[in-house]
Amino acid sequence: PADPRKIFTEKDWNLESHLGQNPHRYSKRVAEQAAWHFVEQYRSLSRKSGTVLELVVINPSFLLGPPLANRTDDTSLTLVKDMLEGRLLTNGTGPGCVGVVDVRDVAQAHVAALEVPEAAGRRFIVSSTRAYTQLQLAEILAEEFSEWPLPTRASSAAASEPPFCPTVDASPSRTVLGLRQRSVRKSLQIGRASGRER
Repeated sequence: PADPRKIFTEKDWNLESHLGQNPHRYSKRVAEQAAWHFVEQYRSLSRKSGTVLELVVINPSFLLGPPLANRTDDTSLTLVKDMLEGRLLTNGTGPGCVGVVDVRDVAQAHVAALEVPEAAGRRFIVSSTRAYTQLQLAEILAEEFSEWPLPTRASSAAASEPPFCPTVDASPSRTVLGLRQRSVRKSLQIGRASGRER
């Protein structure tokens, strides 16, 4: 188990996931490593031509905020939708504890990665410093959607064993990219126009 006192930085990599455990997370690590390998190979081949290829990687945590598309089948939208529609009311929220970030801040981070010269060759974590459980996110949602059937307790599985809530140092996204992240409340308070009327 991870050390609860550890503060994760861009120097850390997910070495626990593999094809048999969290293959989606594993694919993200493999893809990023392949990108860094490609850039290094390209640099070796292009030194004589003077061509420069730089890579900047934005590593966001759990995405929140208003979607542009009508799809509601991605992980973060599905969780919020399930909460609002009462699917977690009976059994409670699930285990797990994640950092969160507004999708609009992730978009701004990508723009800054292109425009800020100091970003070249670096990885950036874009996330809240602290992590949130599903129940904590439901409680924040309840501040705006109090009459909706939001869960008010954790499931028995989630309550039986306290989740590991990672702490991350995302300060380089602020000091280098100039990012000013929205709060989780701002990300979840998307307005009634974005919600389904009961």
